[in-house]
Amino acid sequence: MIRIEKVINFFFYISVILYMFSLSNIPFFFHTEYVNIIPTVLGILAYMMYYYKVRELPTNSIPSLLLLTLYIIFIVFFWKRIDIDWSLLSVLIYVPLIEPGNKSFIRGLLLIKLFVLVIVIVLSLFGLINDTSYFKLSGVSHSLGFFHPNTLGAVSLSIFFDYFILFKDLRKQYFTFFLLAVLYTLYRLTFSRTSILIVGIGLIIYLFRRRLSQCVINKFVFLICATGIYLFGTLYSMFYSSSNIFYRQLDVFLTNRVKLGNMYIQRYGFTLFPKITPNIIPQGWWSVDQLFNDNTFLKFTLTQGVIITTLFLLYILYILGNNEYRLYNALLILLTFLFLIIEAQGFYVFLLTPLLLNFMAIGDDSVRQI
Repeated sequence: MIRIEKVINFFFYISVILYMFSLSNIPFFFHTEYVNIIPTVLGILAYMMYYYKVRELPTNSIPSLLLLTLYIIFIVFFWKRIDIDWSLLSVLIYVPLIEPGNKSFIRGLLLIKLFVLVIVIVLSLFGLINDTSYFKLSGVSHSLGFFHPNTLGAVSLSIFFDYFILFKDLRKQYFTFFLLAVLYTLYRLTFSRTSILIVGIGLIIYLFRRRLSQCVINKFVFLICATGIYLFGTLYSMFYSSSNIFYRQLDVFLTNRVKLGNMYIQRYGFTLFPKITPNIIPQGWWSVDQLFNDNTFLKFTLTQGVIITTLFLLYILYILGNNEYRLYNALLILLTFLFLIIEAQGFYVFLLTPLLLNFMAIGDDSVRQI
């Protein structure tokens, strides 16, 4: 008989494939919003199968389902003025389903991502889909079939994260140099500085993986760090001032993201309830360019409202507070939060594996396998 664990893995893999193809230039139904319904339906079906199998819900699923229900109520009441954040749904549905100790899960996930990456790149090299390219100061960046060179950088970051998780018990350090070589090649192709920066920090963490994996992080310290990054990512643009040398230097380092975030806050403002907030401000408001909000936390707050934003933070803190994490895994989670400050990728667990908070926790060998 097929174990429910394998079924959940399979549903998750389908969702990953759909999401990764939606980031590509393939002219197909992947780019319609309705495709997001498929992972949601598969996740709900997984809960039904899980309950039918063991007559109980997965660990930590009650808070997830409560917040999911509340969010659906918000969607119903604010239907005409809400952008559904499908990444929020992906977190709430799949975090309780993927348990720690599911070693085959990450192996299959890595193979799936590499498979989709190769397909998109091959289609691009054969000219069947567009290779989006831009001139940058460092040279010409390529997307190799993805929407934008930075998108290719984000997808590659996701694969690096999976390598960090899968090979954390590897004793030899030679693999680190292989990843470093891949990172350099990736930079020469995309010039995606933000993704490269995060991967570079990840490689440093990976280099000390054995020592970091021997330590369990203090829960209070972990919660403070997670809260600090979440709030900083949401609010740091709010107090931007061109006369402040710290903000000027930070804005230069983050390629005008701080100033842009401040402009978005001025134009749309924080509200209690959700509202439609375009992530690209139309040309002509302040310059001849269309400008993009590259901050997941700020984008989430502006579109979903303060109530949902606060509840989601409390949900993350609840999950983190009810689990124990080795320092190595905890740093990968915090690194993902940092990445979300400088890229508007959403909280998609399909792309950012460390957001599967239950999976990243220390496993309990006494938990019954089904």
